[in-house]
Amino acid sequence: MDSLYRIIGSERSLHEVARTIRGEVQSLRAPVVGAALLTCSDESETECADAFQRDLVNPLLPSLKFSKKAAFRTANLGGQYEWGAMALAEQHFAIPPSADSTVYSKARTASTWA
Repeated sequence: MDSLYRIIGSERSLHEVARTIRGEVQSLRAPVVGAALLTCSDESETECADAFQRDLVNPLLPSLKFSKKAAFRTANLGGQYEWGAMALAEQHFAIPPSADSTVYSKARTASTWA
């Protein structure tokens, strides 16, 4: 986590931030990873989403929908966190309980699937 702490409060490229997050996630060696991107809906939103997709989502996330790798994305004025967004993301993007993964079954938390 030290590499994440080092970039807080400093000016970094979008790609460097996404790669730093990816490196920390990979160091955890989780069997399956999900991602959520929260951005302000301004002129730089597309650049943020592109860097996040290219440098974190594509190399890290499993294909879930139509062989595409997708992060849950929210863009709004001010990049404000929306309560309940992570539960919604889990309903739409998490691997369903029928997936063939014993690791997944052990790590699964209780939730309702849509």
